Amino acid sequence: VNLHKSNDQYQNALTRLIGYQDNSGSEPALNANCKMCEWKSVCKKWIVDNNDCTQIYYVGSAMQQGLRKLGIKTTDDLASQDPEQLKAQVRDLKSKGFFWKSLPDNLVEKSIERAKIFKSGKEVIHSKIDFPDHQFEIHYDLEDDPTQDFVYLHGIVLAEKGKSPEYHAFFAESKDDEKAVAEQLFDFLKKYAGAPVYHYSP
Repeated sequence: VNLHKSNDQYQNALTRLIGYQDNSGSEPALNANCKMCEWKSVCKKWIVDNNDCTQIYYVGSAMQQGLRKLGIKTTDDLASQDPEQLKAQVRDLKSKGFFWKSLPDNLVEKSIERAKIFKSGKEVIHSKIDFPDHQFEIHYDLEDDPTQDFVYLHGIVLAEKGKSPEYHAFFAESKDDEKAVAEQLFDFLKKYAGAPVYHYSP
């Protein structure tokens, strides 16, 4: 049994808890849950004052902890990284319990690129997009649990010209259902072959 990963996670959690006691490890991270927390203004000030890397959209608490193991704390630190070298370092730390199992390599590159844009303070203007004209449009999103490498929900909004949009959910109760639910999604998409599919993020 490979106990290295679990032991590493335990030691990391223990170090953080001890830090909370002596006020040396209570460094916040900016993430989607902050809007529900009473401490959000205090944490946000610390994050901005320290130029913390969680100001970058892709960098949450799990990624912050892993990057700190590599000495990367600020947005400037992240912006200065070599993508190939950092990807290799992230792969190594993933095997030791840091980051999360399904973190893709291209997220490392995107994080570096976003950090560079953040540092520059300038907007990035993309070229105009010509949207296809079709009777149907499919708007797609999914929800997953990265701690289990498990996609449990595929959501579709089907928009047809002249009609109200329809929502379709493909939900997996457990990991055992994941494959069957994905097949249901693919069967649904085949019915609307040729229709443009819009989704958030590649």
